[in-house]
Formats: sequence, structure tokens, C-alpha cells
Amino acid sequence: MRFLLIKFFYILFLVTQIYIKPVNGSSCMQIGFFEKPFHDPLIPVLRSIYETAGLCFNAVIAPPKRLLLMQQSGGIDGEVGRSNFFFINEEPSLIKIETPILKIYGVYITKNTKEKIDWGIPYLNEKRVGSLRGRYWSDYYAKEKVINLHLAHDINQLFTMLEYNRIDGFLTDTFSLKIATLVNKINPDKYWISPNLVDLSIYHSLSNKHLEIASSLEKVIKSNIKSGLINHLIEQEIIKKIEPIIKYDITSSDSWYPFVFNDSSGKAAGIFVDLIPEILTRARLKGLPVKLSSTISAQKSLDLGELDLDIESEAWYPNLKFDEKYFTSKTILSADDVIIFHKKTHSII
Repeated sequence: MRFLLIKFFYILFLVTQIYIKPVNGSSCMQIGFFEKPFHDPLIPVLRSIYETAGLCFNAVIAPPKRLLLMQQSGGIDGEVGRSNFFFINEEPSLIKIETPILKIYGVYITKNTKEKIDWGIPYLNEKRVGSLRGRYWSDYYAKEKVINLHLAHDINQLFTMLEYNRIDGFLTDTFSLKIATLVNKINPDKYWISPNLVDLSIYHSLSNKHLEIASSLEKVIKSNIKSGLINHLIEQEIIKKIEPIIKYDITSSDSWYPFVFNDSSGKAAGIFVDLIPEILTRARLKGLPVKLSSTISAQKSLDLGELDLDIESEAWYPNLKFDEKYFTSKTILSADDVIIFHKKTHSII
């Protein structure tokens, strides 16, 4: 009897191992993903595609050059993130699945004005063009078209440089632009976007030993692209990771002492310059200072969504009351204006 029990549990163990094996990490493929901004939304999207095809993978995140070396040496089975721009020289060790995971393009963005833009490469040659530091496609494109670039660390800095007229426009891709628009609640009508400059659509490539798997994944990707499922999943992943950013303006006045004024170096200073970031920090919110047009009031900017908050007084409104369409906080500062004069002049007055 004891022998039969041991035999039963041994067989049960073997059966369990058979069913566990397909979902075990060692049986899954190793797929490389480019570093930000692409891997965050694309990993769950590709996981959905693989599950539909009855497959699984472990994500390996690394810079593009390292991923290519890993793929050539057999360290990974494939990668996601390379575009046609990087497939100029065919790589014999890779199979490129011809349907892109994500269609994106390199574009030029500038302020939307009433003037007609005579678009073309000579147009860019005459402009101060910004770009993100370390973006291979824009560096390559600028070198090829003889364009001098003004580099920035992130797309928010590029928008700020454009707002302050430090650049005339900047090169970016439509995917990064979409993320920035959603995160910063940017009004796209304020900007003009050029025709597509470069096809940067994202492809999935596999080692050439996985020809059969590539064929299976191609069918799933095609089906999901046609149904709109992939674009929907990507957008959902972007929205999930959006951190609320509160836009505020502290440059509407340069001589409102002691609240807002320009110091001797021309930089904004004063109580509100320090107060608003402190309030947002305590509320665990991320703030983004913006510069408003001098021709548009703060109230109008709030209505248009160009501002999320502003510091104002009821005294500035008709009937000395805030409009009911606004939420208002408790009073954060109170100040009564009075006439002051020196005691020496008392007898004269």
C-alpha cells in the first residue's frame, strides 16, 4: 500500500511538471525592448499578442545597440523597437515581421500661426530647430539635411523653449508627441505639425531560427491591427501611466511686489514663485510652469485648458465674486491695500 502511494505521488509530480513547463520562465522566449519611452506600453501589448498565439516571453530592456549584439549572439530570441530607419542594411540573423506593432513618424512641430507655412527642407535650414538629445533618427536627419540642432533633455523642455521663442520648432516623433499631449494636456490646435519626415514605425524582429513562430505572430499582429485592438491597448497603457501635471503661470506680472516680480537677473521671484510649487509638492502633484500670452487673461486660459490653476482675487471679478464655473480654495494670502507715508511728512499731509 505504501509503495502504491509513493508511486501515485511520483506520477502526480510528473504530470504537474508537464503542465507547469509551458508557463515556466525557462520555456518562454527572451524578447528585448528598447529603453523608454517605448517599452512601458509595448510590453503588455506584445504579451497579449503572444498569449493569443499560445506563446510567452520574458522582457529584456536594454539600449538598441546592446540588444542587436545580444540577438546576434543568441542571448535573446528577438526584439521590439527597431524601425525601418534601422533596417536600411538588412541583418541576415533577423526576421522582421512585416506588419508594424506601432505606426509612428518623425515630424517637425512649431507654433500655429495665421501665416501660411511654405513647407520644405529649405524652410528648416533657415530655422532654429530643437531636438531631444541622443535621438539617432533626428541626429541623422539633421546631418543629412544640414540642419543645426538645439538639444534638450526631454520634450517638456522643447515645448518650453518653443514657448519662450528660444527655438522656432523641434523634431520629434508622433508617439512621443501623443504621450506629451496626453500627459501635459496640451492643446494640439496651438501647434502646426509638418507632413511625415521619416517612417519610424516599430517592428518586432526574431532570430532567423524562429521562422515558424514569426509566421504565426504575423497573422495575430495583422488581425489585431485591422481590428484596432493594438492601438487601443497602447493608448490604454499610456493613459494608465500618466502622472497628473498641473499647469500654472507665474509670469503674468513682473512687478507685483512682493508676490511676483523680476529680480536683478531678470528671473521671476516672489512669494507666489515659491508658494505654488510648495502647495503642489504637498499635494503630491507635479507642476509645470507655463508662459501665457500677454493678450489672453488667466480666466480665458483656464477656460481653454491652457492653465489648470491660478491665484486670483474676487476683487478682480464683476460683482466681486468668482464665477460659479470655478472651484476655489480657502484664502491662502490676505492683503489690505492702504496708503502709507513717512511720519516726517505727517504735518504736511
